[in-house]
Amino acid sequence: MKRRCQICGATDRVPLHRQEFIIPEQDDPYRYTVCACAGCGFLFSDDIPSQEQYDAYYKTNAKYAYSIHRDGLPDGLKKIHQETFSCISDFLRGRGADFRSDAYAVLDIGCSTGYLLHLFKESGYAHIRGIEPARECSAIARRLYGVEVLSCLLSELKQEDRYDLIILSAIVEHIAETDAIMGQLGALLKDRGVVCIVVPDVEGFAMPPREPFHEFSLEHINFFTAATLGNLLQRYGLSTAQVASGRAELYSSALLRSFSVKGLGSDIAPARDVKGVSVMKRYIEACVQKLELVREQIRSLVRSREGLAVWGCGSLTSRLLACTELRRTHLRAFIDSDKNLHGKKLAGIEIQSPEWLVQNADCSVFVSSYVYGAEIRETLNQRFKIRGRIVLPD
Repeated sequence: MKRRCQICGATDRVPLHRQEFIIPEQDDPYRYTVCACAGCGFLFSDDIPSQEQYDAYYKTNAKYAYSIHRDGLPDGLKKIHQETFSCISDFLRGRGADFRSDAYAVLDIGCSTGYLLHLFKESGYAHIRGIEPARECSAIARRLYGVEVLSCLLSELKQEDRYDLIILSAIVEHIAETDAIMGQLGALLKDRGVVCIVVPDVEGFAMPPREPFHEFSLEHINFFTAATLGNLLQRYGLSTAQVASGRAELYSSALLRSFSVKGLGSDIAPARDVKGVSVMKRYIEACVQKLELVREQIRSLVRSREGLAVWGCGSLTSRLLACTELRRTHLRAFIDSDKNLHGKKLAGIEIQSPEWLVQNADCSVFVSSYVYGAEIRETLNQRFKIRGRIVLPD
């Protein structure tokens, strides 16, 4: 899908990077181009699927159920939510008379298993609700935290309630057509209601990157600076009251946390962002260098001819299949904890559950994750007693 700029509507763009992936059940590469809007400087991916296709993907994707984590979420992600909750609490306390937790109505859009809502519940918030398209998440949220999570898209929400606080944490960077969510916020907010948005911060992209092109995932298609996020919010009548960047150690990157208040208008014209483009160009150059290290590591696995399983079928594996010699290694299986992937084929090889390793402990395993690599290695050693080599990407 060719996209207009989601902020200014311009069609002129400057291409910065072409990204390719090999994805399950599809032989031809999936590609998109990271661009900069020639009008306002907004950074985004072009040549992408439609919003309807993304909606269908998120409904069937069990990734955000984090089923391998019996307590709901990895610790690093819990820490991010805890920091987000702390920022929200500080902002609301600063609003003084406008805020009482026992009366405040909270909606978390795209809430995964409901951990952030759990933090609100533990702090005395009585009126909390989440929505999450992935069906497994609702039952997990109810079992672990006793919070209400509706299995639907925002466009399918039938409730007519209005909210004092709406949270979109790690959501807006995934949206092909921002009207699909942002355009509905005004109708869901009470007067003087607050919108909290959390997105990756382009100006905080790791330099040098821990993982090559980590920020260009299968799912992240919008890339924000504080300036462009403010411009987007202003388009929907939301003036930014506060925005701050904070480190996200789990991803070795940074997050923007923005707060807007309904009814606080602004006469400030949207400003063209130029800094984000220059930062993005430096990030791309650094990722090219980082990728070459992994390419050499995979060439070594090709030469060794050892039987190999690849743990993880996400963006990194899809990228490495498209732009390295990973397909030339002696691949025996792909492993993933997402049960919706089991039985599907990636690069012509079947995706197995982790239990496949019980009968194949002699196989070497390439752990295709920088973020969860150490955790997966421990699982391979402790749970599966792997006798082959465990290889983490350089």
